[in-house]
Amino acid sequence: MTKAAATKVTAPAFEGRWWQRGIREALLAGAGLAALACGLRLVSLDPSRAYGLVTACQVLNAAVGPVVMVLPPKISAVWFPPRQRATATAITS
Repeated sequence: MTKAAATKVTAPAFEGRWWQRGIREALLAGAGLAALACGLRLVSLDPSRAYGLVTACQVLNAAVGPVVMVLPPKISAVWFPPRQRATATAITS
């Protein structure tokens, strides 16, 4: 499963729910899942278990991708006045 395919499967399930609690919680959840995916990648050094763990890492990274990519515009929309949003988004992206 490629990252693009995993994103199409996981994004609708995760994207809406993460924003209900706010930007900070979405960021922490995304960082936690990304750290978990990195940890699973380290465990996957054993060739006998590599395929399943690498696939799980791809799914977790695909779930985190939409959240992380949307954070800079959301943060600049919340923290900056309209005339500074474009600059803030460009710097954080």
